[in-house]
Amino acid sequence: MGITTEEYHRVAIVLGGASGLVAYLGAWILLLRRLLITRVRRTSDATDFLVLILIIVTMTLGLYNTLIYDVFVHPFPYRSTIGAWLRSVLTLQPNPNYMVDVPITFQLHIVFAYILFLVWPFTRLVHVWSYPIFYLRRAWIIYRRARRPEVVVHA
Repeated sequence: MGITTEEYHRVAIVLGGASGLVAYLGAWILLLRRLLITRVRRTSDATDFLVLILIIVTMTLGLYNTLIYDVFVHPFPYRSTIGAWLRSVLTLQPNPNYMVDVPITFQLHIVFAYILFLVWPFTRLVHVWSYPIFYLRRAWIIYRRARRPEVVVHA
């Protein structure tokens, strides 16, 4: 792209951190909505809460790694370690040596993401893969308030 590694790293932290914080806030809003709104809580089951908690834990670790560890502790070369390990897993030739020196918070972030992917098919997240083909052609839904019964006064 014509930028230095340091510039790439800085842009990744700023844009990734900002995007992550917005998504993190959204995940907390969804969890609080499930907990605090009675109608939503009644239609929720254990997997709904499990998914939101897994998302929040995974995002907490990811934001910590991006905004705290990478900025204040030590810039971590995730592209040459975690990135290389992930490529080895995706090519079905996993090489655990890439993960030997990876800090525990990065490893936990990966583990919780894998747990989330593991429970995905058994939760409402499976609907992410549904494409709403007929949505634009569906019939309108008309909501009407219930009318109060008319009171007839006899004189």
